[in-house]
Amino acid sequence: MKIILILFILSSTAYADTLSICLETKSAPISEIDEILFPKIYEGLVRYNALKKKYFPVLIEKISMTNSKVIHIEIKKKIYFHSNKYFSPTRTLNTDDVIFSFKQAQSLNNSFISNIESINKVSNTMMVISGKTSFTDVYKDLSVITAAIKSKEYYDYTRTHSNKEIFNSEPIGTGPYQVDKITSHSITLKSFVKHPSKTGSIKEIIYKFKDSENKKSCNINQVIATK
Repeated sequence: MKIILILFILSSTAYADTLSICLETKSAPISEIDEILFPKIYEGLVRYNALKKKYFPVLIEKISMTNSKVIHIEIKKKIYFHSNKYFSPTRTLNTDDVIFSFKQAQSLNNSFISNIESINKVSNTMMVISGKTSFTDVYKDLSVITAAIKSKEYYDYTRTHSNKEIFNSEPIGTGPYQVDKITSHSITLKSFVKHPSKTGSIKEIIYKFKDSENKKSCNINQVIATK
């Protein structure tokens, strides 16, 4: 997959309200563009700032290490999850979500998560992680896609309501953008007003898909800026 065109559509204030991105793909959108959507929809405990070339905490209030194998994490309060037509969260982020997300990701290739021996919940905001061996680069490992934090409450809801597939097909995270609409040809994200960063001037991102085999056009010139 490759990004073949990016078009900013400017409003009268000279800031982009809508960003339309054309993607060339041969497969289903959700499975093929996780690496693009994840940083928009989900947050890890830590995020990497490419411009400043440094890591900074997003969901973490404080992190400390008793020794190289024991990490104490305090997560921030008032971190909100998105909602969708199926589910509205009844609480903010807590350590249950972090522990659940790490356990879900244990089968993935993340050196930090695979090194976890145990995770102990101290409170809704405090947890202690013990490693099998020393942790070498905690901030870097916590910033990767596989360490994204998901809602345990949403997961439990999809199981009790016999609707398991929507946990992945209708994702809910704490990221700067939330899913607004999914079709066979596009995915629309809208800015999440409860995100701590306030998401900036781009209020909507539209990913349109071009089938390279059928040569279908993205028609992105039809996108109109919103205010």
